[in-house]
Amino acid sequence: MKKRKLLIGLCVGLLTACREQSRSSVIPGDTLKLEKSPLFGTSVQSWITGASVDQMNGLFSLLATYDALTDAFNPRSIDGKTINNLYTINLAANEGRKITIDPKLKEVLEFGLEMQQATSYEENGVTYSYFNPFIGAVTSQWKRFVSPENEEEQIDVPPSEDTLLPLLNDMNSTYLTFDGDTVTRHGKGVIDVGAFAKGFALRKAKEYFEEQGLQAYLVNAGTSSLLLGVTRKNEAYTVSLQRPSYGDPKLSITYPAKYEGVGTSGISEQYRIYGGKTYTHIVNPKNGDAEAHYDTVTVKTKDPALADVLSTVLFLGGPDAAKQLSKTYDFGYLIWDGTSIVDFNSKLGMTNQLERASA
Repeated sequence: MKKRKLLIGLCVGLLTACREQSRSSVIPGDTLKLEKSPLFGTSVQSWITGASVDQMNGLFSLLATYDALTDAFNPRSIDGKTINNLYTINLAANEGRKITIDPKLKEVLEFGLEMQQATSYEENGVTYSYFNPFIGAVTSQWKRFVSPENEEEQIDVPPSEDTLLPLLNDMNSTYLTFDGDTVTRHGKGVIDVGAFAKGFALRKAKEYFEEQGLQAYLVNAGTSSLLLGVTRKNEAYTVSLQRPSYGDPKLSITYPAKYEGVGTSGISEQYRIYGGKTYTHIVNPKNGDAEAHYDTVTVKTKDPALADVLSTVLFLGGPDAAKQLSKTYDFGYLIWDGTSIVDFNSKLGMTNQLERASA
């Protein structure tokens, strides 16, 4: 199946702006570029002006640490030493046991639980959440249908209600407790923070840049997660988001970003059409459904971790979720359904909203 590609481009030139500025404002130093793969299941690219090789290596060491800690499905090591990561906590044998973890992982888990609470809503007297960190087993079932890692895992039809219901029950009955540097998973739900792992690592990268006194940087974590400082000319970046048309018009927008994270969720790469419906790897914790009702959601905010979570949440909850969360968080967003803009706010700062398909 040919997949529709999501294009998130930056303005022409690396670490340059879209308009001229005086030479006195140019940030001094060479621009270093480094790309490493795989990190968080993708290729991560970074451009930094005025950084040393050690500083660039320090960035990727930080990213690799969070990649290893947040891996929910594989044992990992750091510097040759096996670590307790999400996979360790998720082991059936470790249910109910205290597991000693790195404070970095504890912070990740606490953020996930915070977002579970922050994205909760009530419907017909029942409380649900747009985000649930214990959804891993449910998501794995859908990935077997949408984008299996190998042919042996692939299933030909969407997961049935009989398959999903016990996994949803496990998800909803699982919780964590912390005691100093230990965590205990109570219940059989599988922890999966893939919805924000890259964004959380980029949050830490932003803090790292601030500590190192670096301003001109760009980190591209597979285009779905971006961290942008300023350009070499000390200006905001211009981010371009383009989606192909299924009719007329097509989406083609640009918006500025400066010391911000950008999170984008959609059906660009992991999706499958079955029975006239489009399914994706983004699963609704309410009922375990993975049918996509939107094509692309992009979110811009100061916190890259929040941008990642919110793009997933708005992909599931649409304008209702955007309205609810805008009361608590400051972010710009756009929701696109494949043929039209469903909802957006002025904080995104977008221009060139639509182009004719024939243009």
